[in-house]
Amino acid sequence: MKPQTDFGERSMKQVFTLFLVLCLTLSTVGLAHANEKDKVKQELEKIQDDKSAIKKDLDQLDEEMKKNRDTIRAAEKEMIKIDKEVAEIEKKMEGIKKEEEHYKKLFKTRIRKLYQQGEVGYMVSLLESESFGQFLARFESIRLIAKRDHSLFYNYVRLREEKEKQKKELLKLRKEQEKITAKAEKAYKEMLEDAKKKKGKLSELENLELIKEAEIRRINLKLIQSNQLSFPYEGGPMSWPSASKRVTSTFGMRSHPVSGGYRMHSGIDIGGSYNTPIYAAASGVVVESRTSVGYGWLIVIYHGNKDGTPLYTWYAHSYPNQVRVRPGDEVKRGQHISGIGSNGMSTGNHLHFEVRIGRNGQAVNPMSYLK
Repeated sequence: MKPQTDFGERSMKQVFTLFLVLCLTLSTVGLAHANEKDKVKQELEKIQDDKSAIKKDLDQLDEEMKKNRDTIRAAEKEMIKIDKEVAEIEKKMEGIKKEEEHYKKLFKTRIRKLYQQGEVGYMVSLLESESFGQFLARFESIRLIAKRDHSLFYNYVRLREEKEKQKKELLKLRKEQEKITAKAEKAYKEMLEDAKKKKGKLSELENLELIKEAEIRRINLKLIQSNQLSFPYEGGPMSWPSASKRVTSTFGMRSHPVSGGYRMHSGIDIGGSYNTPIYAAASGVVVESRTSVGYGWLIVIYHGNKDGTPLYTWYAHSYPNQVRVRPGDEVKRGQHISGIGSNGMSTGNHLHFEVRIGRNGQAVNPMSYLK
């Protein structure tokens, strides 16, 4: 009998040893996955920080480009104004030049006649005066005529010169505006090129972000499948899970609105119009996102262990096209995960929201966990 007993003891020892090895292996695998996940998360955070920095740079560039466009528009507007003023001056100068030419010809004609008549002509006109007073009057008239012709001619000359000076000053201003425009356009092109490069880099980072998120999802799914997903709850009360605040049914026993039976209502109902946003009540990992009898579509998020007990939230009645998450996704508190619908056993658009604790998922009153 002793050999059989020894065999039995050895068998028990072997089974126990195998159990310990299995536990150790699973623990080691779980730890390896957790370490890998931490590394990928650090890489993802770095990518997201770089993304934020580039987006900030692009926002600043956009603001500077807007200012440049405003500068270009203002300069172009000023040049149009200058061009109009120059055209106005040129129009006036045409009239001035005509008058100038008229008085120039008149003056030349007067001088030519005086030259042709000579001093004799003047003397005859003056000597034919019937009195000394008439003599003085004729003399003064001749002098004033010559003076007036000369004065009118030079007045138009001065006016033309003044207008030419104005035109010159305006053209100088226009050149300055052209320089401002050219400088602004050059800066704008440089900023466009810079923005193009930054957008290219942003696109690369977004692709890397998707890759890293897929890696984290893959690791989370392995941890979920091996029942080794575990981390501490972030702390604090949970956030309200929807943009709607209207509670239409509370936690506890009630007459079921569809079946009519008196039964336990394991969550709260939040009424809202179709596709009103549904938010993650706290940060965590999506462990389920699937069709479910009665619930229509069910999203389950694990938020970590609170006081050593697993904490989950359930979100029900969305339609598949509204859902924005899948199993393995990591979500942040307040992240838009779906929209209010009436899928499943439902009498109208609402979010059925549950809080469950423990490995068995015991339903508790969500209002005790919400702020």
